[in-house]
Amino acid sequence: MKIQSKAGVFEMKINPESFKFQKNIKYKEFKLFGASSGFVKYDAHAPSDLSFDFVLDSTGLAYEKKETLDKTIADFEKIAYNMDGSLHKPNALTISWGSFVFKCHLKSLSYDYTLFSPGGEPLRVKVSASFTDNISLEESEKKANKQSPDMTHVITLKAGESIAMWCDKIYGDASYCTDIAQYNNLQGLRNIRAGTKIAFPPLAR
Repeated sequence: MKIQSKAGVFEMKINPESFKFQKNIKYKEFKLFGASSGFVKYDAHAPSDLSFDFVLDSTGLAYEKKETLDKTIADFEKIAYNMDGSLHKPNALTISWGSFVFKCHLKSLSYDYTLFSPGGEPLRVKVSASFTDNISLEESEKKANKQSPDMTHVITLKAGESIAMWCDKIYGDASYCTDIAQYNNLQGLRNIRAGTKIAFPPLAR
């Protein structure tokens, strides 16, 4: 298994025995006054989660080049845990194992030390890590593949496309284009370049 970010690549010498990949859906719960039971309505596809345990070892059994466990942990945390100073948040990660590829952020991390030298130096640790999906709003929209007027859409305008065209497609009413221009802080509806990202939120008059 390989974990990489802009800070570098961490490749495990001992792969996890298994991993858990969970896809999540959010629902809103509603209950009518006086009713004995309620109902749920779909809200959104929530970020997916990945979790697994893996072993880091400094005895020399798992690595051709022996290094201290503290150094190995520091190398791992530099890539997956430490803060990116330019973004003020942890690095975005890509985890790959065979054909499985997951773009994510680290969600939680714990260490269970299981082996020590006679002098008390840690030699082996079991690491439990969990990660959460890292996709942009635009990628999420593409993944959901929806054109519903009750959710926000982020559209990248192509040559020949207009806000009015997308308003007609999403809301069924091209006259919403003025509202959308104001929402996106545009000066007007003319001369909007191809490649401009436009947000189309839920609107009601």
